[in-house]
Amino acid sequence: MRRTGSSSLKITSSVFFATLQMGAWQAPPAPKVGPDAVWNAPQDFIRKVHEACRDVSFPALGACFVKEMQRLGASPEAAAFADRLHGEAYLSDLQGTGNVEVAYVYYPFRANENEGCVLVNGNPALIDVDALRSLPQASMQSDGVYRSLLVEYPNLSIWPGDRGGKADPVVVKTAPDGGQRFLVHYRLRDGCHACARVGIATFEFDFDSKGQFSGAKYVETRREPS
Repeated sequence: MRRTGSSSLKITSSVFFATLQMGAWQAPPAPKVGPDAVWNAPQDFIRKVHEACRDVSFPALGACFVKEMQRLGASPEAAAFADRLHGEAYLSDLQGTGNVEVAYVYYPFRANENEGCVLVNGNPALIDVDALRSLPQASMQSDGVYRSLLVEYPNLSIWPGDRGGKADPVVVKTAPDGGQRFLVHYRLRDGCHACARVGIATFEFDFDSKGQFSGAKYVETRREPS
């Protein structure tokens, strides 16, 4: 069974990018994601999936995983949500945050960055906040704090924050127009995934009162507390 690494952080990047570029673009209707889509996976499910799906790689591995989820007791809604993620992840927790909700997902086949976060039930119906190439990083790169970090750490790189919802929880606020604003944190590291954390970058994802995505913006960079 082949595993995917952090390069898989692109499930919805094309949707995210299209929306950033086209503002009024309308996504096709999608079923609302509710609590029934959460899967409380059994403790030994990885072993069982490996046994059932050995010697299979994506995309067939994704279909095999969804089928195995159902065999292990996942609800039809949970299986359907995993299928929307091409069988790469399942919904582990859903935060009731209003029209648009914060959904924490788990990627069982990744070598690292197993936990992720997507925003659901808006338009587009699903946005992967960790589609890093789609973030408006130009504004970040002109920030004074970021530039000073780059001088100290020439290999500075951006990575998803803790998507388990504890160390770097997504902060939800009411936007000035009455919509929703999601503040998402990212880790700045001295190079690789396992390298030292040196800073925290924050971006915001804004939705209007009807759940239409209006764009992502850079907020700030802070140095990692010493």
